[in-house]
Amino acid sequence: MGLNNGKGVCDWYKPSPTDITALKAKLYPGDRLEFTNSPDGLWYCHWGIYVGPYQGEKHAVIHFGIFEGGKRFARKKLSGRANAAPQKPEIRADTIEKILGGSCKVRINNFRDTLKQHQDTDCIIQQAKDMHQYEGQTTVYDLVDSNCEHFVNLCRYGEHHTVILKGFSIGSQTSGSSSAGGRDVNPN
Repeated sequence: MGLNNGKGVCDWYKPSPTDITALKAKLYPGDRLEFTNSPDGLWYCHWGIYVGPYQGEKHAVIHFGIFEGGKRFARKKLSGRANAAPQKPEIRADTIEKILGGSCKVRINNFRDTLKQHQDTDCIIQQAKDMHQYEGQTTVYDLVDSNCEHFVNLCRYGEHHTVILKGFSIGSQTSGSSSAGGRDVNPN
């Protein structure tokens, strides 16, 4: 299987059927998908790993976060008050359309491929699926230390890493193995 390595970052796609069809034609299993509802894409973004066919869906994305509370909760996460929410973080498998929810936009963003060699496609997909399927996972969501971008980078590169602000690296931590043996997004 090929990955969109070398393609870096593509244009944003809106939640229209035409745009989503065009995006799906460009996707490869293991691609990092970036979702945003900010007009410039510079504020809070949500990340997922495209896994292709999974659990009866033709185009599934596995992603990590706290999903209850909608846009109001997203603002709390951005302001750093997410830990006050009673919901537990989850690793979910959803369609692109469900994640978009009609108001966001999405793009393929494999920019880190220019900085770091990604794992084999089968390893990326298996790690994402293993983390999704693990019953009783205890995963902590934290905007700085254990977020959705950490999750996709752990799956794709075998490394816990995020860039919250454009050009400002928050942290990097290499996982102990390329399997999902440590179920926490943050291996620390």
